[in-house]
Amino acid sequence: MRAVFLITLFLTSLVAASPSQAQCGSCPERCSAKNLWGCIRRAADPLCLKQKARCEARQAARRHGGNVGQFIANADQEAERIENDAGALAEAAARRKLEEVRECLDDLAACPFNVASRISGNDARLVTACLDDIDSCPGHVIKRLPAHALKDVISHYKDGLVGQAEGRWQSLPQWFVDEFGDDYPNVDLGQVQYATDIRTGHNQAITFYYQIFFPQAIDLRKRSDMEWMLHELQHTEQYALKGGEDAFLSEYLLHVPGEALARRTIDVHDHVSIEQDAIAKASELIEEYGWTIRFQNYCHRTVRTWLHYVDTSGDWVTHPGNWDWKPNDQAKFLFSKDAPVHTPNRIIYFYAEIPGTGYTWQGELSLEIKAPSRADPNKIERKTVKFIEKDNTEESPEWLSFSVSCNNVPRQQ
Repeated sequence: MRAVFLITLFLTSLVAASPSQAQCGSCPERCSAKNLWGCIRRAADPLCLKQKARCEARQAARRHGGNVGQFIANADQEAERIENDAGALAEAAARRKLEEVRECLDDLAACPFNVASRISGNDARLVTACLDDIDSCPGHVIKRLPAHALKDVISHYKDGLVGQAEGRWQSLPQWFVDEFGDDYPNVDLGQVQYATDIRTGHNQAITFYYQIFFPQAIDLRKRSDMEWMLHELQHTEQYALKGGEDAFLSEYLLHVPGEALARRTIDVHDHVSIEQDAIAKASELIEEYGWTIRFQNYCHRTVRTWLHYVDTSGDWVTHPGNWDWKPNDQAKFLFSKDAPVHTPNRIIYFYAEIPGTGYTWQGELSLEIKAPSRADPNKIERKTVKFIEKDNTEESPEWLSFSVSCNNVPRQQ
């Protein structure tokens, strides 16, 4: 101990007598000039410190008129000894760490957080032990290890997906964010990105937190595609609830590591509880939302339509006739206030007319509407008309639709 103290004092005197650090270069900030020995013991940067010690040894030799070579030799010898000391300390720490890991393997449930947090993610022994006895594996181990244990598989797979998605990223439409944002309280839907026509390896969608990859094109106005997106967004919500990508994937991998290794892909749909949660959430939301509505004008004249339908609160409402459709227009979805009109009821009613004429399409349900007067189109009047029923209950449509044609109406001159 006395020898160590004297050597420390010797090096400290060299440093104290030297010019500013700048003249001998600088080492990492935590290696202060006043504690060179302690700095080397921490193995901050042995090469830097050795060079710095030799520089200061030369300066000390010049000041004291001593032999430069001897000063440098002494500095080199001390630096080497202290570096060896640091190696011995590191080896001892490694042995302690190994012993802690062994204790964790002997009793998983008792594995303390501070030990698990220091264990390398590539320590397959602890992962294997957890797989053999998941119920005993503590949560903090589950959250930290498995995703790192298969990090190469996950990274390679994800990089391939991201590479395919280059130039294809899409954001969720604002109407979709407004409609469903509150249903995913831990996620900012405005930050979600998705890409379509991606080769996912299992022909299913895959979600990596805020990035969603679909194997084919989707149309969020279609019921099945909307439900598919809602399903994947619940996986995004699950990522958030679990604490991020590593924690979520770790839980998945603890249940299905064999599939991930064999296929070199990740498919959270293998995990029954995660999948059931997403299925239930998407099913609930799509039932509340219902179907979007699409209209096809087969008439050679401009047609104006009104719609009577059930809104999401369960009330029957009549939408004002502000939909004017061009002659022989292609099928289009009904929008109101920049969002698709939708209903959870597959029965809808509609009334249509050719503006400024007496031509109408009517059924049996009498309702009052507001419409421009035939005598003065700038004047709005109330009138009672009869709506046509369109029943879709015998079908399982992607959307509700209605249309009109006018073969008996003369063409406009």
